[in-house]
Amino acid sequence: MLKQVVAVIGSTGVGKSQLAVELAKAFGGEIINADAMQMYQGFDILTNKVTPGEQEGIPHHLLGCLSPNGEYSVTDFEKDALKKIAEIQARDRLPILVGGTHYYVQAVLWNQSLVSNRAPLPSQPSTAPFPGLTGEVQDFNSLDNPALYRLLNTVDPTMAQQWHPNDRRKLVRSLEVYRDTGRPHSEWIRETQTATHGSQRLRFPTCIFWVGADPPTLNPRLDSRVDQMVQRGLLSELEELRRLEPVTVSGDRDYTRGILQAIGLKEFEPMLQQAQMMGVADYNDPQLDEARTICLERMKIGTRQYAKRQIAWIRNKLLPLFRATEVGPPASAFYLLDANHLDAWSARVRDTAVDVNRAFLASGPLLDPIQVNPAAAPYLNPGQTGPLRSVGDWKKHTCPECTEANQGTPLVLNGQAEWEAHRTSRRHRRSLKWLKVQKDKLKYRSTSPASIPDSKPTGATQPRKH
Repeated sequence: MLKQVVAVIGSTGVGKSQLAVELAKAFGGEIINADAMQMYQGFDILTNKVTPGEQEGIPHHLLGCLSPNGEYSVTDFEKDALKKIAEIQARDRLPILVGGTHYYVQAVLWNQSLVSNRAPLPSQPSTAPFPGLTGEVQDFNSLDNPALYRLLNTVDPTMAQQWHPNDRRKLVRSLEVYRDTGRPHSEWIRETQTATHGSQRLRFPTCIFWVGADPPTLNPRLDSRVDQMVQRGLLSELEELRRLEPVTVSGDRDYTRGILQAIGLKEFEPMLQQAQMMGVADYNDPQLDEARTICLERMKIGTRQYAKRQIAWIRNKLLPLFRATEVGPPASAFYLLDANHLDAWSARVRDTAVDVNRAFLASGPLLDPIQVNPAAAPYLNPGQTGPLRSVGDWKKHTCPECTEANQGTPLVLNGQAEWEAHRTSRRHRRSLKWLKVQKDKLKYRSTSPASIPDSKPTGATQPRKH
């Protein structure tokens, strides 16, 4: 019989690490980190690593194991995490996978979940050119985003339809798949989705705990945590990271690579630059007050947006994938735990998870996820989350009335769902309203200019004058 695995997932700031430690103490477990940024050495405040005290003597694997300058992929993580799981199980201990990089978790738990499962990519990039991908552009880091998008559109137009033209990390990933396997990324995904509707399986009997909190409750916690990070010395870590990762020849940093992806440096870069130009060593200097306030708010916004994306991945990818999976025997399960009230953590999160996991490890009847947490029904019931999208559903839509922020180009939306949501959004309605005002202004030139607003709302496109 396959040995069991536990996974703890959820957005940043909900207490995943705490629950993982509590489960490890209760069931003789060892923890495998599945947070991409926490795999890098140092910068413990920036990456919110669990402290030695918080680990409570529980072994933690794949934590702080990479050089800050190192590159690491989901393929690397899949290989390393599976090795750790085998080692932990050989010691008759319980592997507990915990982290918010949910596509890492997905790659480990499911067979044929990501492209790497079907064709392990070589550890070094292939030097053999493929049609449409010449040797001169094998190094994608030398290309800007428009060039990357044009190249991907040439070799894999289906994936080009999926990704935003400025999402550099995803563009590069799809190009790397094509370069290293000789086949388009979309072909691998199409095969995976075909398998999902038939023979898709979890690698292990798995109990997944989604630690969740509603945004109105979670967002103030996230804001408070950012404040605490600054108080603990975040800005000193960011200055150290700036020295470690100098700007490129163009004067920019590539925030899509390595530890630079962590939320913080990009957001505080304007203040750090100002301090450097002014020769100010004390980041609490009153001269930096305005810049510090602006940058702090940017980091809080970025953190809240990241939490929203993490939840979206669970609802739109992990949950549909779990439902499409051939489960058991032995059985696997997916539970949403209520972390809205920290003063009730012991009863609603820890004790509930312990009871659920005890039944899971006993290989007996599993507790009903809705009975465990009735508030989970809107999230866990079939039909409440979207089905897995097939490759054929990927299509870009361009809104001629709205523009990309700070670029002035037409707004591009990925997929029918995004397009429909945008068409009914406040942003789109404001753009239409502004355009109507401008057309009326052109039509009725005798109207007093003071009565017609000239300011253009963000996201609106000015009509052409003929």
